[in-house]
Amino acid sequence: MDSTPPINANTQVEVSILAFAGAKDLLRKSFEVNESNDCNNSEIRLTIPSYWSQAYDLRRFLCRNKWPQLERIEQNIAIALNLKYLPLDESVEINSGDTLALIPPISGG
Repeated sequence: MDSTPPINANTQVEVSILAFAGAKDLLRKSFEVNESNDCNNSEIRLTIPSYWSQAYDLRRFLCRNKWPQLERIEQNIAIALNLKYLPLDESVEINSGDTLALIPPISGG
């Protein structure tokens, strides 16, 4: 399956990306090289298409096109939009200022 943004996604929006646990560790270099991002809050500002036919495509785009270092854990990452988990088979409309979270499984003891 192609991991490029959908063709009808002409509108671009700026969002905050939050990464947690293993995703945060894998993206640490992205936080460090972009001085406009706050490394302590694990937040990255990113401009992406506003509409995705499936959340699966959005996750695939982030984990393969934007940050290939996440590809090995892609299948385990859940995505949340403004604190709400996204079903991978549903369409997603994103607005400027929204927050996306990349949440891998977290184990505790």
